[in-house]
Amino acid sequence: MNELVQLSEDCLIILFLEIRVQCYYYLLTVLRKQEYNVDLVNPDPDSEVTLLNKFLSQLEEKIREFLPTTHNKFLFEGLGYVMSSIIISNASYINIIKHERSQENVAKHPGTSAESDEHNTDTRTGAGTS
Repeated sequence: MNELVQLSEDCLIILFLEIRVQCYYYLLTVLRKQEYNVDLVNPDPDSEVTLLNKFLSQLEEKIREFLPTTHNKFLFEGLGYVMSSIIISNASYINIIKHERSQENVAKHPGTSAESDEHNTDTRTGAGTS
């Protein structure tokens, strides 16, 4: 009987970790692959966020069916904090496109572009390479 209790506790901890790993996977995928245009409002959530939501919803339904409330609470309590920590700590990877500003820069400085700046600047030192 003692082995069975230990096995159930191990399974609960694995579920706890799996939920958090899935959050990391889906949220990091969104943060690192997407480009966001701050000038456009898109009311639709990212597909990865939708998949994460679906995963968490289905898992919570199953857990509610088979495990007591205390176990459900253990698995999902603090998950919002985990997700916000993932987003905040990886905010530097978000690619934000500011369409109006980029158009203004092109209008003010014709003949220059981000590409030409990229080729003329060493990104490690900031020194010109021409």
